Amino acid sequence: KIIKLSDQGYKLEVNGESIYANNLVIATKAFQAAGLLEILSPKLAQGLNSIYYAPITLDAYTLAKSLFTKKGQAMLNAFGYINGTTNKSTLGTIFSSQLFKERNLEDEYLFLSFAKPVNSAWEAIANELIEVFNPYTNKKLEPSDFNLVNSKSIDKAIPQYNIGYSQIIENINAELANYPELTLIGNYIGGVSLVDTIHSSIMNINLNKRRNHDRITL
Repeated sequence: KIIKLSDQGYKLEVNGESIYANNLVIATKAFQAAGLLEILSPKLAQGLNSIYYAPITLDAYTLAKSLFTKKGQAMLNAFGYINGTTNKSTLGTIFSSQLFKERNLEDEYLFLSFAKPVNSAWEAIANELIEVFNPYTNKKLEPSDFNLVNSKSIDKAIPQYNIGYSQIIENINAELANYPELTLIGNYIGGVSLVDTIHSSIMNINLNKRRNHDRITL
């Protein structure tokens, strides 16, 4: 928990230990930041808790390299793909063994697919993936061709910029003005991508530097 002290900056209670700081940068998910700040500012915590995070299921699996044609192997020399249709459970796939060479396997390709939790049973996902990969294989794929390595569901995975989001952020920023030594950064502010998160983090830190000339330099 984080407690504001009138003359000593901030007091943090971490695992029963008290830590004091003049400046704070919180780089967690919005609802985690809300839990940290509920004593300091109930208004700030309420705003952060109102940002919706979509759930997601992650499936890691392999396919034998021998299944792919030369065209298919060339197609896999990429980051991955995003599903552009609305009637599919699978949202997209990362070509992990191509993107991360340390995950490259001798006779298999490693993939990571993202799916909506609804109807995200592995068999249903595998059947959707068959439609994606079939044009690039030397035989019609079957669910048994997919070797499921691991599957994981995340209840609150990706922040959503839904209708009303702008007002939520406006309320959060208005309350943050009362705490010039406090900076919030994360992909729930200014964009969900890594690049957007870095950009908005720099912007927010520089803004608070101008508000407080004693701000630490990162």
